Amino acid sequence: MLWDTHMHTHFSGDSDADPNAMARSAIAKNLSGICITDHLDYDYPDEPDLFTIDFNQYYNEIHQLQSDFSDVLTINYGIELGLQPHLAQRHHDLLQKENFDFVIGSSHVVHGIDPYYPAYYEGRTEAAAYREYFESILANIAAFD
Repeated sequence: MLWDTHMHTHFSGDSDADPNAMARSAIAKNLSGICITDHLDYDYPDEPDLFTIDFNQYYNEIHQLQSDFSDVLTINYGIELGLQPHLAQRHHDLLQKENFDFVIGSSHVVHGIDPYYPAYYEGRTEAAAYREYFESILANIAAFD
């Protein structure tokens, strides 16, 4: 019983994947189910709207997908939250409103900088950069329940 529970579609700023094609691929690979977990990163540096989602459209499309494939594949409705301590209440409110099957909490931004990009590492040692990243994860854990 294998699942893929970390999938990004065209709703994420880093993907243009078609959810229908993803479901068909999961069936071809004999997966038992999938969970669409598009990115939601409020306050993303430099591109604040890159990882925002129109939840009405997102909900409708994922639930239509669930209906279309209900006889051959379980499809769950999820989200990947970009955690930052100052967003804890905003995320809490969203999770009270949306009925997600699965939520991923990720640390994509550290003190306003995405460690994916080289600029995060400029002017500091590798050890200091990693320490700050891991300390930010602890801050996120403390801020989110």
